[in-house]
Amino acid sequence: YILAGRSAPLIMVVGSYFATSVSTGSLVGYAGMGYSNGISGYWNAASFMIATMWIGAWIIPRLRRSGVTTIPELFEKYFGAPHRVTAVILAMCRDLGVIAGIVLVLGQVFQTLFQMSFWPAVLLTTLVVLIFTVSGGMWAVLVTDTIQAVFICLGTLLMVPAGIHMIGGGEAFVSQVSPALADPLGVGGSQALGWFLIGLFTSLANQTVLQRGLAA
Repeated sequence: YILAGRSAPLIMVVGSYFATSVSTGSLVGYAGMGYSNGISGYWNAASFMIATMWIGAWIIPRLRRSGVTTIPELFEKYFGAPHRVTAVILAMCRDLGVIAGIVLVLGQVFQTLFQMSFWPAVLLTTLVVLIFTVSGGMWAVLVTDTIQAVFICLGTLLMVPAGIHMIGGGEAFVSQVSPALADPLGVGGSQALGWFLIGLFTSLANQTVLQRGLAA
């Protein structure tokens, strides 16, 4: 139930992880950092990708051999029950904020699409997500995420060229980009290093990444 029987196919593991990662944080947050800071705004994302590949190649195989199903369980195995409780609390503090943000955004989408009041829309979206997640476990998450990944890829392939076309084509697009935004250290070395380290440590503690790997 938690790990999809440890038999999730590669396409669903990749699709689910992609859809989870390419969320509002990417489409709005990183896009905004790129707009404000240029290529130097992506040090955080670069370290996230590097750390994720290392997790997949080195950490997850060792976690699978240990037989654990969650990271809090791993802490209990090596350090005792209090560490498991602490890990659960820390994970909840991180995830509840993310979930709350997603629920509020979904509520706004439903409010616009169906001309509903805001809080009934929030309640409806929460119930929909709870029903398919609780009833289907990790399999439900993997399937719905993979479907979403397809839509994200199609939308990107269609909307990015359409956006460039709307402003006059490739030459017009390039002419509007300041040369300073192409400097990978445009924000300064210390800021770039800080963003890189934040991405690295956030990735290494990302339960989402580890759970997908354990479900494979």
